[in-house]
Amino acid sequence: MERHTALITGSATGLGKKTAIELAKQGVNVILNSVTSLGKANELKDFIENNYPVQAIVIQGDISTYSECERIVSSANDRIGKINILINNAGAYIVERKDMVNYDLHEWEKVIQVNLTSVFYLAKLVIPTMRQNRWGRIINMGFDRAETAPGWRYRSAFAAAKTGLVSLTKTLAIEESENRITVNMVCPGDITGNFKEVNIKIE
Repeated sequence: MERHTALITGSATGLGKKTAIELAKQGVNVILNSVTSLGKANELKDFIENNYPVQAIVIQGDISTYSECERIVSSANDRIGKINILINNAGAYIVERKDMVNYDLHEWEKVIQVNLTSVFYLAKLVIPTMRQNRWGRIINMGFDRAETAPGWRYRSAFAAAKTGLVSLTKTLAIEESENRITVNMVCPGDITGNFKEVNIKIE
């Protein structure tokens, strides 16, 4: 049986890293993507390949631009196979607390591009193959209560992008259901720092 292949954006650390490990445990080949944390991404690649019978590769690239998304998907196709699971985990975020009018243009555009526009780019690139194979999974990362479009002071760009992504997720789910492609969003609560990589023990 042919293995599934997953692209996880922003997967060198945090929730993306944990997602990659969990998918590898399930026998899924993983494509690790990062812009700056290349060393950590390669460490994760080695860990996965040393512990699970799957393939893992690292593709560095900035998903905020369409040309980079094209390169990432093309490289993945050549090196590991067609992507049929897409995890849109990367989430640019402005740490400094500032009102909307104090965002500069680059900050606003970067947050919107990484959190929302990149999902359009990557989905547009991988859905044709998913349609052809009559199977695909797309999972987008949101935040707590994103589906209610809450106001979030000091986080206007991030909140706008993620709540926009809620609507895009629902729309894609409707459009692609006939092709046996599911599109969902995970909205975790406020998980900070190292807790993003901590295992939950159920006793």
